[in-house]
Amino acid sequence: MKQPAMKLTMVVESTQDKNLTPRLIPLLACKSLADIIEDPLVAPLIPPLLERHERSIDIMKQRSDCKQGTIFFDLMDYELEGYNKFVPYYLHPDSTYSVGLSKSSFRTKVSVGSNPWTTMRPQDMGGMRGLGPSPLSRIRKITPVKLRTRLSKSYAPAWRRWSS
Repeated sequence: MKQPAMKLTMVVESTQDKNLTPRLIPLLACKSLADIIEDPLVAPLIPPLLERHERSIDIMKQRSDCKQGTIFFDLMDYELEGYNKFVPYYLHPDSTYSVGLSKSSFRTKVSVGSNPWTTMRPQDMGGMRGLGPSPLSRIRKITPVKLRTRLSKSYAPAWRRWSS
């Protein structure tokens, strides 16, 4: 992650400090993003976040697989608080969708997404009125255990690799 804007976004999205954003606003008015990420307010926050980001990319490389344009990943045995949702598409740029399981200290999450960099047909755009349903719109109110079971039947070889 080289761009100052990406680094600053990472800091803002991950902070627990309610005072950080109000303190950043005056800096944004008079400094470049490159200067802001070097500011003593921001600079010390970046290295641990970059380390966590790199770790999440390595984990996602190991735990994701792309079949027929859909990325499947299972991160249930890792506590990745707020991994970057674009990493699966970075690792599998030709994909259209992603389906994933993850957990954090306060929730279990089933993620269903679409790659913002691929060309989508209107009928694949999430079931918008008049455009038809998305193939993934069938996945509703399904527990992680049921989803894992259904996916393991369809994608058994890859899923066994992730689960072992």
